[in-house]
Amino acid sequence: NQGTTFEILLPMVSGQPTVKKIEAPLSSSKLEGVTVLVVEDEQVVREFICTTLLIQKCHVFSAPEAQAAKEIFAEHGDEIQVLLTDVIMPGMSGPELAAELKDRKPELAVVFVSGYTGDRIDNETLQQADALFLQKPFSVNQLTKALTEAIDQAAK
Repeated sequence: NQGTTFEILLPMVSGQPTVKKIEAPLSSSKLEGVTVLVVEDEQVVREFICTTLLIQKCHVFSAPEAQAAKEIFAEHGDEIQVLLTDVIMPGMSGPELAAELKDRKPELAVVFVSGYTGDRIDNETLQQADALFLQKPFSVNQLTKALTEAIDQAAK
């Protein structure tokens, strides 16, 4: 005879419940063995991307900002095939980083990711960097597809 009683009233809904389809992860043998440099200042996002790529059997280097990415690239640039970078970061933007790294390795595939780009990226920037753009938030399949397309585009 002590405590609290809650009464929850839910409205009645007519019709059938909708079933949401869950997309199965893409299996991409094209990504197996690919070496990707992930540059993302948000740790949770960086960890999600890196974990996803490791599941796809990629080799992954990660950096929280451009300076660390440049140091990794200086040591492992011959191995790195794809740069996946946030657009807006402290210090140096993703497009600026991509331009600098592509000067050293023109065949580098580039994917920009961002939730908000402001005026820092447009079609001209994407064309100059020969890059693809992936809007945050994105799914595992969208990430896989973008990387696969970037690799194919860089190979042409």
